[in-house]
Amino acid sequence: MSDNTVYVIDGRRYARNGEIVEHNVHVYSSYQNLIAAFKPFLEVSNKEVHMNGKNEMLEVRIYYPSNQFLTKYKFDIYEKKIDNFFPSTTEHI
Repeated sequence: MSDNTVYVIDGRRYARNGEIVEHNVHVYSSYQNLIAAFKPFLEVSNKEVHMNGKNEMLEVRIYYPSNQFLTKYKFDIYEKKIDNFFPSTTEHI
């Protein structure tokens, strides 16, 4: 891991009817912080977790205790290199 690498999560929450009800993008400076961001989702009871390593996608489905579907979260995960954080037109003071 180098200093110019960031990790981006593009997260969406879906209603029962499949409509996106929330959409957020978060950027993390380390892989450890990225993993820590998922801890609350992994600690929830009554859930299904699906991971597709090839597409770097994580999906968490959460159910009521009666096994009735409540909501679904889908996360696309990207690793990005930042080659020029401060463009040449920016004066760094």
